[in-house]
Amino acid sequence: GRWYYEVVLLTDGLMQIGWADNDFVCDPVRGQGVGDHPHSWAIDGFRQKIWCLNSASYGERWQTGDVLGVLLDLNLYEMRFFLNGRDLGVAFRGFRGQGIFPAASLNDGQAAHFNFGSSQFMHPPSGIDGLPFRAVADATPSSRGSSRASTNAESVLDGVLPTDATEDNQQINSFDQDGATTMQ
Repeated sequence: GRWYYEVVLLTDGLMQIGWADNDFVCDPVRGQGVGDHPHSWAIDGFRQKIWCLNSASYGERWQTGDVLGVLLDLNLYEMRFFLNGRDLGVAFRGFRGQGIFPAASLNDGQAAHFNFGSSQFMHPPSGIDGLPFRAVADATPSSRGSSRASTNAESVLDGVLPTDATEDNQQINSFDQDGATTMQ
């Protein structure tokens, strides 16, 4: 399947936003977050790079108020990002991972609002090739009646596994009533 979520940038600084899998480990003390580990993939619009252990030039400088679209295609094994509805192209291709979930690392003073799909998307990606996508919220237990996402294997749906935020692992997935999270 294809999975999508959006992020409204409340600031325009250093943030790495994308996906991680069950083997992802972050180390905030060393400044290692999403994209700094081989089991995570991220865009950084502040530095105009994509990250998966190493970086490559990609995209354009983001601004406060921009809407970042994040698309995972498990049929083609591709990850794409969109800025204000404009497709920035394939960022990652041929990845493999078990239990892929949305993840983000934000530098001090940065903030963003995450919409996993319980609210209407501002720039849905159906325009890229007409193929259907599903909101990440459709893959979570919270969208099926549970009040909070869990990490057990039974919650895996089409390769997307939500996880709870923890002190050591700063991933996002605490949903409010609208299926959205604001991180700062």
